[in-house]
Amino acid sequence: MAASKIVGVSRESDRLAAIEEELARELGTQAAIHRSQRYYLDVTPLGFDKGAFLDRIAERVGVTRERVAAIGD
Repeated sequence: MAASKIVGVSRESDRLAAIEEELARELGTQAAIHRSQRYYLDVTPLGFDKGAFLDRIAERVGVTRERVAAIGD
């Protein structure tokens, strides 16, 4: 099993912004890197977003994607 998301948390939003830029340069197209809030820095491998997760869950439980609802964050 692999990590599907890493979240860094800090009150130092300026530092997180600098780390966001650094990681974006280093990881390039290998991951999505962004701050979902001023104090959160999210690193997610490409292809491991919420939409992909919903597709996998729908397939696993045997329903079409149209029958799946996502509520909240």
